[in-house]
Amino acid sequence: MIYFVVFGSAIFAFHEAEKYENIKWCKNIWIIISLTIPTLLAAFRDLTIGTDIYTYMLPAYRLAKSSNFESFLILSREEILYDLTVFVVTKLFGNFQMVLGITQLLVMIPTYIVIWNNRKTSSVVCSSAVFYFVFYCNSYNTIRQNIAMSFVLLATYFLQKNKKWYCIISFIVAFGFHKSAIVGSVIFIIYIILNNNLKKWFYYPMAMATIIGVTFYDKFILFI
Repeated sequence: MIYFVVFGSAIFAFHEAEKYENIKWCKNIWIIISLTIPTLLAAFRDLTIGTDIYTYMLPAYRLAKSSNFESFLILSREEILYDLTVFVVTKLFGNFQMVLGITQLLVMIPTYIVIWNNRKTSSVVCSSAVFYFVFYCNSYNTIRQNIAMSFVLLATYFLQKNKKWYCIISFIVAFGFHKSAIVGSVIFIIYIILNNNLKKWFYYPMAMATIIGVTFYDKFILFI
């Protein structure tokens, strides 16, 4: 029930921000409220929410708390930007709940940017509802992947707007949080091919790949 209340409140606040988009201070307050509510939920959930809490999150937090920067970089085990995030948040706040909250916020901010900037063509309410009810981290076992995918989403948005450097930076940030962001390169290749003169040669292998994918999707999923 708490998830329905939190998600509903966040979606409502985001909708209000759209209603008051011409009043900057009011819009910003509603966006902050919409971001804060689910971030607090993520920060104060029980530590049993996902085995990775004890696998790498708490160990990274404890290492950051007891080490200097050089020692932390040498001993840390995860992707560089995730480890740096844990280190900075730990040194600033010295609180594990803040680490949980900030990492969740890193998933939401890029997603919110894309949803907000596409509000003229896609409903803010529907888009944010899809995000919360499908992609909100119901456990922390995929938090690094979720951060990476949110920045891949942002990179894709910049690619569509022909903002190449922003796209590249977003993709590098995504890869810095989790190597699964490499799937973003496939999106970029497909987009580039479909938007130049080579696209007519792309349809046939794409159609064949789709047929093969539909036929053998279960084997692909098992392999992945």
